[in-house]
Amino acid sequence: MNENEAPPIQFGINWTEAAKRSGQKFVPLVQRHAYCAYHNLGNGTFWHRRERIKAMWPNNYEHHEWSERRLRSACNYNWVAWAGPGGCGKTTDAAVQGLEWWLQAPDRSAVILCSTTMKMLKKRIWAQVAHYHQSLPQGLGSVGELIDSDTMIRWKKGDTKNGIFGIAVEEGPIDEIINNLIGIHTHRVFLWLDECQGVREAILRATRNMAKNPIFIFGAMGNPENQNDLLGRICEPIGGWSTFDESLEGWEIDPGPIKGKGWCERFHGPLSPACRDPEFAKRNPWMINSEQIANDLRSVKGNENDPSYCSQTLGLWPRLGLDSTVLDISIVEKFKCREKATWTHGFERVAALDPAFTEGGDKKILQFGRMGLVHDEEGRRWVIMFDETMQVPIDSSSDKPVEYQIVEFCKDMCKLKGVSSTNFATDSSGIGRGLRSIFEVQWGPIEGVEFGGKPTERPIDESDMKRCDEAYDRMSTELNLAVRTFAMANGIRGLGREAETQFCSRKTIYKNKKTIVEKKSDMKLRSQRSPDESDADCILVELCRRKGAVPASGDVAVIKDQITPFNRQEDEYASENYLNFYALS
Repeated sequence: MNENEAPPIQFGINWTEAAKRSGQKFVPLVQRHAYCAYHNLGNGTFWHRRERIKAMWPNNYEHHEWSERRLRSACNYNWVAWAGPGGCGKTTDAAVQGLEWWLQAPDRSAVILCSTTMKMLKKRIWAQVAHYHQSLPQGLGSVGELIDSDTMIRWKKGDTKNGIFGIAVEEGPIDEIINNLIGIHTHRVFLWLDECQGVREAILRATRNMAKNPIFIFGAMGNPENQNDLLGRICEPIGGWSTFDESLEGWEIDPGPIKGKGWCERFHGPLSPACRDPEFAKRNPWMINSEQIANDLRSVKGNENDPSYCSQTLGLWPRLGLDSTVLDISIVEKFKCREKATWTHGFERVAALDPAFTEGGDKKILQFGRMGLVHDEEGRRWVIMFDETMQVPIDSSSDKPVEYQIVEFCKDMCKLKGVSSTNFATDSSGIGRGLRSIFEVQWGPIEGVEFGGKPTERPIDESDMKRCDEAYDRMSTELNLAVRTFAMANGIRGLGREAETQFCSRKTIYKNKKTIVEKKSDMKLRSQRSPDESDADCILVELCRRKGAVPASGDVAVIKDQITPFNRQEDEYASENYLNFYALS
């Protein structure tokens, strides 16, 4: 239909009257769609946005089943995620939808497009935004000023709030990036995370503040690589990954700080429009198609369970992730690592400190926990449960040296929690030895745990009598994999989300007949994530091992001296909520 042939009354609105009120002679069809989409009038937001996109880019954007699913999700939900293989059009659709959404009301709207690095931002989503902005039809092409060097389309000169902004969120201090995001306040805000599987989870802190804008929409997209990376966390079904059905194309997810429901759309490579329609494949050779899928399968020697094939071709999360890691989601869920312990024979309170003195740590983490024997239908075994996690505060203006501030804080907190010095451990690697000495002078004997040096000669567990020094390359590997061994012996409870993410991100390799865990400094350089919480958990597990806990199920021998009067008293109650004896004294 020619613009001038559009009827005066359309979609239930008298456009002649609307034109008079706005000082126009005529309301073009593309503006009619914008008005109806903005206010959810006429045929509804989705229909009008789709028709508007068709009108705005009639020759260089082709609609298909997957693009419509993505658009519908962004219209129906304010917290959405798109997961799928490479070459399925996610980035293009996000660029087109973001540009169209902004153009509905460019004077009161901000679209923030995030990618990992500036290089990837300009190569992927920003390149698409710039292309489609420049190819707008005459009359709309002048809307917004494209400043490509600054990855910005601003509404007008001097306006730093309304526009389209491209940001690299994995370059620079995370707090600075978050502050830049939350500093954008306007009526409508749309935040997109491209390559979400490679983005730090801390970025989500910004959404709590951004959700205070009158209208806030959040979108995440990427290739499913690991259920514990940021994309995996966002896409996790409401019932958890244990409820996931690989045949699902969409499911409800947690909506973050937004009211209502969240939604994930997942795209299965073999069902792409290019696989279903050969003519579509010819017109759109960039989209994943049957020939590409056959080549991908051949490259992995026909193994449909190959992690890279699952992620990049099937659009599925590999159960074990793309890399071997200290923990993985299947271990965490199968052995109930996140759940609380039910104590049948009492417990002892313990605590561990990672002072972040070695290998580039960021935070000083004090981790509380409990250890005890559990007798239930799953056997008789040692269980270690992680309790509260605290970050040790340091006052840079204080006259007290940092080490003494750490000791004082840990002593006070342990007293409140009922933890004695003999049930406390700290990293004593390198300059940590001095900290241990201060603890022992100021408080009493404690355990020192060193991450450096050779592994011990202890057996890995009771079912595998191979010694740690025969299986592992260094002590840090032994400490990390002891957590894995306890977990697989159904002996870990209360695992925190941050520590879980770190354990599930820290790579392991097998080389020269030994297992090697990635160095802390290497992990931080690769992922911008320092394993401080997981290191504190490692120290706590090592403390429990020294106190007699062994990672094994079945008939575990109990040393008589390990059952203290405190244990016996708690045995009468057999409850994890029983008040600690020391807290009463």
